[in-house]
Amino acid sequence: MSHLKLVQKRSKFMVSRPSWERETVLYNRILKKQKEAEFQRKADKKDKKNKASVQSDKVTIVVKKYEPEDFRKIIQFIHSGSVDINSSCVAGLLCGASQFGLDDLERACWDFVNHSVKSGTISKVIPAAKRYSHHKTGQRLLEKIFSETQQSVEL
Repeated sequence: MSHLKLVQKRSKFMVSRPSWERETVLYNRILKKQKEAEFQRKADKKDKKNKASVQSDKVTIVVKKYEPEDFRKIIQFIHSGSVDINSSCVAGLLCGASQFGLDDLERACWDFVNHSVKSGTISKVIPAAKRYSHHKTGQRLLEKIFSETQQSVEL
């Protein structure tokens, strides 16, 4: 059972989750990245064969697919369990939530999109949705906007 708390304040949505749930999600993400790094080190070791490899405890994750402010908000959600959702960041948060398995955040973003459709403010989401058209979830968002508004969205 999800412990998601969704609060609407003046056409802004904020989503939060209990701290124990955030810590579990964050802990699992760290373990996953450590395992991936260990697997990569082993693969690199096999490729280099006789060359000495340098062991490092530092993990570098390159993030190219997100606007810096949107990615900062994703990290904020993972860290604190709450984030403000608005029309300029909803697409980035939605794509990040989908990619990183943040189900509560993803549901909250879809709720925000549905609220925007009902309130007639969905056109404000289009520019952000266009920026994430390279993501599968971004494409689903654009399709939803198109189907709900019956207008074409040019990329």
